[in-house]
Amino acid sequence: MLDQGQIDEFDRNGFLNGGGVLSGEETRELSDALHAILAKGPEGFSESESQPVSFRSLSGSEEHPVW
Repeated sequence: MLDQGQIDEFDRNGFLNGGGVLSGEETRELSDALHAILAKGPEGFSESESQPVSFRSLSGSEEHPVW
């Protein structure tokens, strides 16, 4: 149940900050895994390895990709 202060905050901002979801260690683990995938690149995975679901540049530019 929300208290009046939370309701007021939602009315003011349109959202409530629920606080952190992941610990620092979980965040580091996910960040390290993402960096490992990006370091391999889209052509770096063999057929026998698990493949990323999607690996494409969101910028539309292979020269300056945004992953």
